[in-house]
Amino acid sequence: MCVSGLPIIYFLNSCLSHLPMFLFLRKVKKSDSGNYRPVSLTSVVCKVLEKILKEKVVKDIEVNGNWDKIQHGFTKGRSCQTNLISFFEKVTDFLDKGNTVDLIYRNFSKAFDTVPHGELLAKLEKMGVNMKIERWIKNWLKGRLQRVTLKGELSDWKEVTSGVPQGSVLGPILFNLFVTDLDTKSGNVLIKFADDTKLGATANTEKDRDIIQEDLDDLVNWSNSYRMKLNSEKCKVMHLGINNKNFCYKLGTHYLEVTEEEKNLGVLVDHRMTMSRQCDMALKKLMRSWDASGEVFPVEIRRCSYCYTRHW
Repeated sequence: MCVSGLPIIYFLNSCLSHLPMFLFLRKVKKSDSGNYRPVSLTSVVCKVLEKILKEKVVKDIEVNGNWDKIQHGFTKGRSCQTNLISFFEKVTDFLDKGNTVDLIYRNFSKAFDTVPHGELLAKLEKMGVNMKIERWIKNWLKGRLQRVTLKGELSDWKEVTSGVPQGSVLGPILFNLFVTDLDTKSGNVLIKFADDTKLGATANTEKDRDIIQEDLDDLVNWSNSYRMKLNSEKCKVMHLGINNKNFCYKLGTHYLEVTEEEKNLGVLVDHRMTMSRQCDMALKKLMRSWDASGEVFPVEIRRCSYCYTRHW
């Protein structure tokens, strides 16, 4: 089969290896290049091929029993909601039994862009992914070129030496497989949503603190081994419980900042484990939307919303 006189394999390789990029602004400050997320603009043909490869990879992982049971991001049947419910159900159980609890919020810096190709391919082989599929993925990752499109201007093509393409079909599943072995030896509660992880554990004694610190040290060792940089600004600790001793923790040489309120996966949680602020924010957003429509906000809904937020 040919396209313009060339075998279709050359056409597919061109689709896979040359990726124009769109820069998506993640933060307000436009002058800082670090605030932009590169999103690959792949063709329809490329996406169809990626979907076929993804289905085969998922099937191989499921057959070999290597699926990450604590991963909720980009996973069928799981979502932000299942992530939050699973995690905080265990945390509230600890608190109900009279324990104090420390939550550690951990996040990588530019995680999708820094996945090392060699280590990723080695993990795919170890997990039992079909050799031919692995070879396809290797060709998809190796020798890729990308350039940036900004205000109609195009940059020069640059070789991509690490990372999985954001905006692709296959990229998220490959990232999930790469972080599958990121876990705790202690049995403390760990849950993931792509590169966003939360660790929860009882913190009643110095021994509990040491166990949590060992889990954090293991994370640092893992990230150093795979050259994945932790985002120190987003790594924080929240102390829960009336008699919490407010232990200090560190990632490498960086001491974790203590937070009393944290927004995670769109939900705001405070150190008292109440949802008052989250409910207030949702109500204000609803009222703004209603005002923008030009209609009067119903008194009955306002009363119910007030009682609901007061209850929390």
